[in-house]
Amino acid sequence: MNYAMVNKQGTTVVHVTADEFGVDNGEMIGAINAAVSTKKKEMLIEIISSVEGIANELQGSVEEIAENAESLNDKSTHMQNQTQHTVEYSTNIQDILYNDLE
Repeated sequence: MNYAMVNKQGTTVVHVTADEFGVDNGEMIGAINAAVSTKKKEMLIEIISSVEGIANELQGSVEEIAENAESLNDKSTHMQNQTQHTVEYSTNIQDILYNDLE
């Protein structure tokens, strides 16, 4: 980027290619780009810390969702097995009842 083109008083829009953001298969979930002068180093550090905090929270949420999904899958499998046992038990009871009636 040519820094002479930067609007020192407002927003500067810069077009960035997909390769620069590392877009994979045409998909991108988000991108952040900040240009800050060295005079505003503290602000830049604050922005970076904030972004890191958001990323860490997001990662924690994703991990929690994955754990919950695994737990739900385990419970679903257990319920499916219990249902199968109930069906088998019910069939056995029906066989016994019909045999007793004959």
